[in-house]
Amino acid sequence: MIGLEWLEELISYALASTYLEKERPVSLLIIADSESGKTEILNKYIGLENVIYITSFTRIGILNEYGRELERGIKRSIIIPDMIQVLDSLSPSIRSTVIAFILGIVEEGLVDIQTAKISIKPEKPIRANIIGALPRYCIEDERRLRRWAGIGFASRVLPISYDYSAETEAKILNYIIYRGYKREELPLYYDKLTELVAKGENHEIEIEPDKAIVLLALSRELAQTIRDKLNIEGKEEGGKSWVAKVRGFRMQRQLQTLAMARALLNDRDKVTDEDIKRITELAHWINLSFNYV
Repeated sequence: MIGLEWLEELISYALASTYLEKERPVSLLIIADSESGKTEILNKYIGLENVIYITSFTRIGILNEYGRELERGIKRSIIIPDMIQVLDSLSPSIRSTVIAFILGIVEEGLVDIQTAKISIKPEKPIRANIIGALPRYCIEDERRLRRWAGIGFASRVLPISYDYSAETEAKILNYIIYRGYKREELPLYYDKLTELVAKGENHEIEIEPDKAIVLLALSRELAQTIRDKLNIEGKEEGGKSWVAKVRGFRMQRQLQTLAMARALLNDRDKVTDEDIKRITELAHWINLSFNYV
C-alpha cells in the first residue's frame, strides 16, 4: 500500500518472531486515524496458516476453537484488526477475562487450558503474539489510557503509530482513482513467511551484545515516550493511587527480537549490522509520535 511498505515489513518481522527458539514473540499495536490502511494491511495476512484472524472473541471461544492448534504450534499469531470494537463490545467482566488472556498468552504463556470442551496441560507454556489495531482517538482518551496503563498492556506490546502527510494523501487519492488496488502485491517477506509456516520449525538466531547495545538508546527513548503519554496518576476504587511504570526492559528485548526475526527472514543465523540499522530506521514509527509517512 502507498507509504506503508515499512508497516508490512514490521508485521512480517513480528510474525516471524514466533519461530525464534526460546524468544518471546513480539506483539504490535498499530495506532492511526481512521482510513489510514490499518485493516487493509492486516487483511493481507489472513491466508497464513499460523494466523488466527478475529473480529470478535471470548477467551473460551478462542481456546475451544484453536486451543489444540496453539498447543501444537500450528497457530502462533492472533490478528485483531479492530481491538477497540472487540473490547468495547464486551461486558466489563468478560472484557477482564479477555484482557487477562491476551496478557497471559503474550507474556508468561498459558500453562493450563480448561473449558467445557477441551482440557490441555502443555509441556511448556503456550505463547502467541498479538497484532492489533486501534484508532488514534483511543490513546487520547484519558479514561482508556488509565485502563490500558493500569493493566500493564503498554509495556507488553510495541506501539506503532503514523500519520499521512499531504503528499502521501495525494498519492493515495491517485492510487484510488486509477484503481491501483487491483494490482496490489503481497507484503514483503510473505513468501518466506509461508515457507516458515510450512516447515513449522523454530530457529536459533544469535545476536551479539555489541549489536544489541546499539538498540539500547531506542528502547530508553521509547520507554520515556510511553511514560510521558501513559504515566497518568489516578485513583483506583477505594482511593488507592497508582502511577503506570514503563521501564523499557521488555522493549529492549522486543527490539532485539525484531532484529533476530529480520535475520531469520533473510536466511541468516546471526544478526548483522544491517539488521540493526534497519530496526533503527523503522523505529521512526515505533512510538506514539504519529510521524508522517
